[in-house]
Amino acid sequence: MISRILIAEDYALLRTSLADSLHKHYPNWQVLEACDGLEAVVMALEHRPDVILMDYMMPCLNGVMAAVEILKQQPGATILLVTSMDTEDVEAEARASGIRGIVTKDVSPTELVAAMHMVKEGGEYFPPRVGKRPKPRLDIPDRYRFLIKDQFTPRESDIVKLMMTGKSTQMIAEELNLSIRTVETHRLNIYKKTGQHNIAGLITYVNRKMVL
Repeated sequence: MISRILIAEDYALLRTSLADSLHKHYPNWQVLEACDGLEAVVMALEHRPDVILMDYMMPCLNGVMAAVEILKQQPGATILLVTSMDTEDVEAEARASGIRGIVTKDVSPTELVAAMHMVKEGGEYFPPRVGKRPKPRLDIPDRYRFLIKDQFTPRESDIVKLMMTGKSTQMIAEELNLSIRTVETHRLNIYKKTGQHNIAGLITYVNRKMVL
């Protein structure tokens, strides 16, 4: 059941228009508004909305990074990404962060509400055309297998392996057929999970984990 939602959108006209529309059709819903990613994190942690409609591109923190921060402290938060770019790279970023689905900014009100209910009930909602092309996978050496099972997602494990060989973000993006932005998001998540801040620290961490 949905009773409180948070709209995170930096364009005031879009944000208020969506809020007004939801108020009109669902007068019993409490609709909260945030004007950037940082405010979205603060309001989400304070008010615990049932569903968060998170714009993809926002100042301070973009929608994906805001989602990472929210889910780190509220693992059960339900977040739906709102974007004009329903591409495979956007889907990869959304899935890596724990976002439950994507809707485009030209979505109909009926479809938006249906998507909100679907993700709130534990499902996923991604545009049918997104994710059709299979992502390339790497053969991970045995000594890195613990990364897949114990700590990282399969994609993060791919990126850790390439980082360990000294490859740059651009080189990793080209090898895995990802955007530079997506690789940067994964790298940030890897550093957060390991508590490291640079490649030297990551190498030390991986080598230590391998012998534990």
